[in-house]
Amino acid sequence: MVALVWGRGHWRVVDGVAELDAMLTDLTALPVGPQVVGLYPPRFLEPDFSLSELYALPSLQLGIGHPTRDFLLWLGPGHGLGYERELPPWPTEVREIEFDYGGEPVHCGPHRAAVSPAAVHDAALEYATTGTRPTRVCWRSHHPSDNPPD
Repeated sequence: MVALVWGRGHWRVVDGVAELDAMLTDLTALPVGPQVVGLYPPRFLEPDFSLSELYALPSLQLGIGHPTRDFLLWLGPGHGLGYERELPPWPTEVREIEFDYGGEPVHCGPHRAAVSPAAVHDAALEYATTGTRPTRVCWRSHHPSDNPPD
């Protein structure tokens, strides 16, 4: 079971991989364009949960909805930014991709948006199954407060 969070205050408890698979497919098709989605363990939903605990929980943020590049941000212990070694070159006509984070833009260039949509989807399903950092992609050290050059 994971908590799926998106947009401004939207959330849903997802009980299995098939349900998450369907939800991610639906969210990717929303007309808002690329957006940030969070996957969190059940502790996130408990009444006494404090946001100060967030970076200690094994959590995953996904940038989804772009046709060629998305992102993965591991917020649990050993914070990391996902990337794929074998990814087509960054499109020359694209300076950066804007992902919607509950009404706030998150601008990502090739350093951050370094994962294919299929790999992000697979990584999310792996996280929902294991509750641990996905092994489907490579990870580089990154703390959420870091602002990498893109």
